[in-house]
Amino acid sequence: MFEGKSPGSGELALVLKINNKEIYRKTIKLTLRDISEFCRKWRVEADNNDQVLIPSDIQEINNVKYTPKTDDIILYVHGWKMADWEKKRYAETMFKRLWWQGYKGHFGYLDWPTYTEGDFDKSDFRAYQTGEYLKRLIGKLNEPDSPHTGKIRILAHSLGNEVVSEALRLLPEGIHLRAYIATQAAVSAHAYDNSLNDIDDMVRFRGLGGAITGPTTPQVLAFYSTGIPGLPQQPNSSYYSKNISKVASGQMYRYYNTADMALGLWEWGNMVKPDGDGFFNYFYNGNVDEYLQGRDRFFKIENPDDNTQRNLIFEQDRYEIFAFCAESRAKAVGAIGGDNRITGFNGFNLSDEPLNYDDLHYSHSRQFRSNIIAEWPFWFKVYNDFGLATANN
Repeated sequence: MFEGKSPGSGELALVLKINNKEIYRKTIKLTLRDISEFCRKWRVEADNNDQVLIPSDIQEINNVKYTPKTDDIILYVHGWKMADWEKKRYAETMFKRLWWQGYKGHFGYLDWPTYTEGDFDKSDFRAYQTGEYLKRLIGKLNEPDSPHTGKIRILAHSLGNEVVSEALRLLPEGIHLRAYIATQAAVSAHAYDNSLNDIDDMVRFRGLGGAITGPTTPQVLAFYSTGIPGLPQQPNSSYYSKNISKVASGQMYRYYNTADMALGLWEWGNMVKPDGDGFFNYFYNGNVDEYLQGRDRFFKIENPDDNTQRNLIFEQDRYEIFAFCAESRAKAVGAIGGDNRITGFNGFNLSDEPLNYDDLHYSHSRQFRSNIIAEWPFWFKVYNDFGLATANN
């Protein structure tokens, strides 16, 4: 890859001189293209009511002129609070850094409708819904006549992992991804593994200002959807417990940082659910550690003037329940320490040498924002975890 100032064609000349006398000249023709012409792009939008608009067909929206050498394809799914130009720049940065690691396959990214300022819960609601679009995209790339069948790899950052997690949950049984890397994932660890007991680790956030003293909603992410551990009947497993069966054996990775500032804020946001603005609430009759639909209820106040309420029920309203109402009683996937703590994931500690990611907000997305030298170990790890360093890729 050759980087230039602007697109165009020309010749690059290598001239060798001795005593100012030209003794050798070699020229090659170059065509410089805009980096966006190397990155495939899919986009999904939402309306003013936060309903994601899933089209009937899956169409790319940019003009890619790059012809890769292999049929491998890597998809990038961005996180929360990203402007359009940031989504594009992060994707381009990822492509370039994988190129320099030796990647010569296809690259694409999913532009999904996160809010650009605030409104994390609404963005989370949109992320869950976008899972349906990504499910269809993965299905299309995996069709029998597709050159990418069996060669799809995904890296998602932060809240983008909610999009990927929901897409995997919706996909039918069977292997769909060659590999999945969840970096700094803003997804409840309990949604993947209900054996975690991290509630004590979260006490440092509880009681700040005297406002929060303990859980106020049942563990419906950890024990979907009753919130009750130990029931013999189903459903009673963690919400994403079957996702591991959709990715090639041993190829689910989580890159974590226990000091990640953004994920600490995610944790606090979960502690103040339901929502905090008064429109979403939970009422239980007897035991906050279990949920019995009909006796207990999640609900939304549709009209504050007359207190008109709408009950939220599983399955049809689960995205509103998760995004606005139900607390996670474990940290985010990207903040749980220990390489083998979450069933199904291979862990990688970003705070270890040589990366040394810290508790500053910059570290939450440093791999996209810092220079290529500082972030070389990160992308080297990605390249190898994706299995691209082997001859048989």
